[in-house]
Amino acid sequence: MSKKSKKLKSIMILHGPGTVGGIGWSLSSWQRARGFVSENIVHDDFGMHQLYDLNLRMSSFSKLRKRMLQISFFFFALFRYDLFQFYYNRTFLPLNLDLPILRLFGKKIIMTYCGSEVRLMCVEKQRNPYADLLSLGTDKPKYDIRKKIIMWWQNMWIHRFIAVRNLYDSAIKVIPEHKITKTIWLNNLGFNSSDCFDPDVLTTRSRPVLVHAPSDKGIKGTKYVRQAIDELRNRGVEFDYREIYKVPNVEAQQIYQGCDIVIDQFIVGGIGTLAFEAFGYGKPLVSYVLQDVIDRDMPDCPVWNATIDNLADKLEYLICQPKLRLELGRKGVEFVKQHLDYENIQNEVIRLYENLW
Repeated sequence: MSKKSKKLKSIMILHGPGTVGGIGWSLSSWQRARGFVSENIVHDDFGMHQLYDLNLRMSSFSKLRKRMLQISFFFFALFRYDLFQFYYNRTFLPLNLDLPILRLFGKKIIMTYCGSEVRLMCVEKQRNPYADLLSLGTDKPKYDIRKKIIMWWQNMWIHRFIAVRNLYDSAIKVIPEHKITKTIWLNNLGFNSSDCFDPDVLTTRSRPVLVHAPSDKGIKGTKYVRQAIDELRNRGVEFDYREIYKVPNVEAQQIYQGCDIVIDQFIVGGIGTLAFEAFGYGKPLVSYVLQDVIDRDMPDCPVWNATIDNLADKLEYLICQPKLRLELGRKGVEFVKQHLDYENIQNEVIRLYENLW
């Protein structure tokens, strides 16, 4: 063990107070199992029922009591922890006003970007012809200035930012390149190489089962998927289609494992947890991923790339090519093993911590 790793085991690490996809819990639980003092405490999980060490459930309090609890927890954390890893732009106090205080007290700070909180539409419109369809939440041009101001403020105080794949292009508009880490794919720690199927025993049906599982039907482009499915049925193409929404994760995993083709998203142009699950299970993935992201960050990505304009044609070809489905499935397993090895990612995070000292 290096001297830096030994030093890390003498400090207190906090993951929170936001929670996205269980990232903080995955990191903190792994770190504790290896002798680090690491805790995952969140303000709220907004009914997502994720894992953490403590949920303060602030949304259940009145506005005044919530603010008092925020301030109280901030001062508790200030004097307890040495390294803070934040998520989704959320820190302890509104407007990230706690960041200069943390720096004043010599704390080390990392911000993990996860999606729409940093995605700039001025960037997306230049490279994604379907960006105008992203009119949900803060994925609107009017929020770009606000997002840039937040990133500018954070850059004054935060030591390192994690912005992977699609998010890098937005973050680099404000944050210096040397402060951005784009190679640690910790945003998808929920699935890793140990969950992969054996690529040598993959099978596929002559009448394939297609599955679409939209976490958000607008962002995933579900209406365009349905249009493509209707078009294929009109053409007489033989297949079965299943659409699942808000299904418990265990049940959803069983459905993915038992299907033949996974249909993901067609608006954002990115890749996320469902895609990696499909790859790991050896299922061909039909989705829309920006070509510049593939070329720069994952040239070995075996996605069957489609758009809302050619989805029906791309699906028909894949349905009629069982050998191609198996080939894409094998490549998917190898892709996950290469990029989502759980231990490798966890150790990369530890090395990031070491570099702060």
